[in-house]
Amino acid sequence: MATATSINSKVQIYSKIILSIVLLFFFSSCGIFYPYTWIEETTSPRCGEYWSSRLTYPSSSLQMEIVKDNYVTRVYLNLLICPVEPDDPESQIISFTYYVGSAKYTGTAYVLKGGQRLLLDDQTANTLIRFFRNNEVIRVVLEMYDETTPTE
Repeated sequence: MATATSINSKVQIYSKIILSIVLLFFFSSCGIFYPYTWIEETTSPRCGEYWSSRLTYPSSSLQMEIVKDNYVTRVYLNLLICPVEPDDPESQIISFTYYVGSAKYTGTAYVLKGGQRLLLDDQTANTLIRFFRNNEVIRVVLEMYDETTPTE
């Protein structure tokens, strides 16, 4: 009897240790586990007068988002950890670096209120969209943020 009880307590201890390791793996790096694939959301009312589509790449630190509606396409970088300050407070513009393969590019974005949502300027947005359409892997580096998108 004493042996069966000690075996059960050991199994419970090992189960708790394994569960702790699995949870630590999924919730490490000060963020939560994400599937790291593009997520598409669309809105189209029955009347058909207005529609929008939102494509996001979720991550634990830097989310990329493309929003298209009847009138315009916008590309955002959503900073999920800390806000950033614009390079020029007057114009609210910030520069960042992105890489496609071994090529290095500089992009600009408008820092929106709060400093954690950036609206890419038209030229940078169009360039990134072109790379996305060609299934290129894009790495965005902005201060403490460093994120790479998948090709799917």
